[in-house]
Amino acid sequence: MNDLLDTWALHQKWHVLPINKMDAEQRHKVWLAGLSCDSDDEYSSSEGYVLLPRLEDLKPSEDLYIAILDSGAYQDGFAAHHCLLGSPSKVILQNGIVTIARKRENAQDIGKQFGW
Repeated sequence: MNDLLDTWALHQKWHVLPINKMDAEQRHKVWLAGLSCDSDDEYSSSEGYVLLPRLEDLKPSEDLYIAILDSGAYQDGFAAHHCLLGSPSKVILQNGIVTIARKRENAQDIGKQFGW
């Protein structure tokens, strides 16, 4: 979510959907918030919520991956390590083939960029 534009400035809604649990029988209304210092980092649909599977319905070792669509092409430039958060993995999905274009940054990667 570090790479998404500030919702307070744009008042834009994005399509948010679960990647690995698209076949979940039940989805629940959730409020999805970002991991930054912005108090208004909220991502929702026009209804004010997002429909996602409950985390309690996942297996203990299973993660839930989500896609946020229609976010635009300039997200890296806008993120600029806001709140010192690392950039997420960049994944390309095309014709059923998944390619990792960039690995997720960790704390050491960010520290090196700032000379730490």
